[in-house]
Formats: sequence, structure tokens, C-alpha cells
Amino acid sequence: MTRAKGITLVRLLLWLVVVGLLTGLLWPLFHEARSYAQRLECNRNMQLLASAKEEWAQQNNVPDGSHCDINAVLKNVKGGKMPCCPTTGKPMHDIGKVGEDPFCLVHGTMVKTPSPDGTSPGNN
Repeated sequence: MTRAKGITLVRLLLWLVVVGLLTGLLWPLFHEARSYAQRLECNRNMQLLASAKEEWAQQNNVPDGSHCDINAVLKNVKGGKMPCCPTTGKPMHDIGKVGEDPFCLVHGTMVKTPSPDGTSPGNN
């Protein structure tokens, strides 16, 4: 008597259960890593906007608290366009006034504008 070669139904179901369990355990980790990467990218975008805004303000002698000309500020950004939020894929940043940190409508304010000596405020 010979045994049939191939995968039995029990083995197939066992593999499906194992794959389902592993997927269920690892899914939250992948989701958390993706969210963290999106927040980092958003923070990088806001740092880019903050430095472009400060450069524009220095070039034009604009005092702190003044409103920004968004089109003039974006000339200091590579490509001349507002960066997109990685979560939505749309421009969701508000550059704010001179001397204020940019704001993301999805992630909030995360960037701290570096002080002239190159350190971030509160990190002394």
C-alpha cells in the first residue's frame, strides 16, 4: 500500500493557522514602525520649512511675529513646493509667523527651531 504524495488538508490548515498567528502578532509592530517613520518624515519636512522661513526672514529683514509670504518662503525650498505630509500625501503644513515653529495639521508641532549656536532650545 502506497501513501499519496502531496500536502494533506490538515497540514494546509496548520500552515494557515501558523501564518495567521504570526501575522496577527507582527501586524501591530509593522503599523507602529510605519507611524513612527511617518512622524519622522513630517518632522523633517517641518525642519525644512522652519529653516526656509528663517532664511527668508533674514534675507528680507523681517522681524519676529510677522506674517510670512508663503510663495517667497517656498523659493528657499528645493523644488519650490510645499512638502506633503507622509500620512495624507497632501500639503498639510502651516508655516506660521516668523519666529514660530511650523505646524502639521495631522501630527501637530514637533520641530523646535535651532538656536543660533546650533542647539535646540531646552536641550542644554
